[in-house]
Amino acid sequence: AGLAAGTTVYDELPVLRACKIVYFHAELNPAELKQRITASVTDVDTHGNFVNVRDIRGHLIKQDGQQFIVDTLESYKPDVVVFDPWQELISGFNENDQKDTSLARSFIGLLIDTFKCTVFLIQHMGNDEAKGGRGHSGMKGWRDTLITLSRPKGDSHVHIKVEPRWGTPVSLDLVLQDGTLQSTICSFSNQQKKLIAFLKLHPKGVS
Repeated sequence: AGLAAGTTVYDELPVLRACKIVYFHAELNPAELKQRITASVTDVDTHGNFVNVRDIRGHLIKQDGQQFIVDTLESYKPDVVVFDPWQELISGFNENDQKDTSLARSFIGLLIDTFKCTVFLIQHMGNDEAKGGRGHSGMKGWRDTLITLSRPKGDSHVHIKVEPRWGTPVSLDLVLQDGTLQSTICSFSNQQKKLIAFLKLHPKGVS
């Protein structure tokens, strides 16, 4: 949402310009998606640049599924494409097999070259989180930047680690609050916090 709006949400991850985003969802039903998207975006105005696609036709290996993805991208011409999650978008194929996963990676590479876009590929963690994401090890070496979200059991905080192949790593801690992830670093003074809390109690305004 921050990328779509051209708005920096987390200071550690600055946004330089607004981007057109197409987000392919392969989990959850439309009602759940609407609820989750509304909660996560909160007060960020995406200016219509954030397109959410939930369609069972999308697939990274099957030819008709690939064509659906290509047609969608040709229609919206996005700067950023998100596939969430990877495992569901190669259903019927083996996520641990080099041959199957390489077919999907080759297709994604073709999308990047054709549409000049950045691709975010969401991958679930395996049972042993120390080994990283589920699936064939070729995934780990293929990426440019690895972004890992971890949440220790019993902890309300989410730790995010950003590891670019050619840049300096970045890390930040977020906490789930008011339906979305908020930075644990607050730049407001105590007096400002009190003022914000007071205004929330009077949404119609005060003199």
